[in-house]
Amino acid sequence: MKQFIRVLVVLLLLLLLSVGALYLIGGRQYQFASKIEIDAPQSTVFHNLTDGERIPEWVGGLVQWESQDDKGYRPGARKRRVVQSAGQPIQIIDEVMEATTGRMLKVHTTSQLFDAITIYQLEPKNNGTTLNYLTYTTPKKFFRVLAPLVQSRIQRGIDDDLGRLKRLAESSPTP
Repeated sequence: MKQFIRVLVVLLLLLLLSVGALYLIGGRQYQFASKIEIDAPQSTVFHNLTDGERIPEWVGGLVQWESQDDKGYRPGARKRRVVQSAGQPIQIIDEVMEATTGRMLKVHTTSQLFDAITIYQLEPKNNGTTLNYLTYTTPKKFFRVLAPLVQSRIQRGIDDDLGRLKRLAESSPTP
C-alpha cells in the first residue's frame, strides 16, 4: 500500500511539473506565417479580406461578425467576432492599427484566450496577388498550457482560412 501511495505521489508531482512547464513555455509569443498566391488583383483580394458580407465565407468557425463603429478599416476601427472553437464560443475584438487599401492591413486582436498582432501584406504578382500573412500571438490564462500543444492545429486553421479566401477572391468580380 505504501508503495502504491509513493507511486501515486510521484505521478501527481510529474503531472504538476508537466502542467507547470507547459504554462511557462506557453507564455511566450508565438509566430504564425503563411504565404499564398491568388489569381485575382490586389483590390479584389483586399475587398474579400475586409468586406463584412464576405468574411463569414472564408473565416473558419465564425458564428458572428459585426463592425463596432463607422470607421470602416481606418486606424482605430473595431470589429467584433464570435468564433466556435472546441464547441465553445469565443468573443474576439479586432482593432485596426494600420491599413493601406489594397496593400496592407494590420490588426490588434484581443480575446480571453490570447492577444495578437496580425499583418496581411498584399503584393502584385503577374496578374494576381501574393498574400503574406504574419501573426504574433501571446496566449493568456489556461490557454498558455494548451498553446504548445495546438500550434500545428492553429497553423492549419490559418492555412485553411487563406485557402477559402483564395477561392472566394478568384471567383469574385473585381470591385
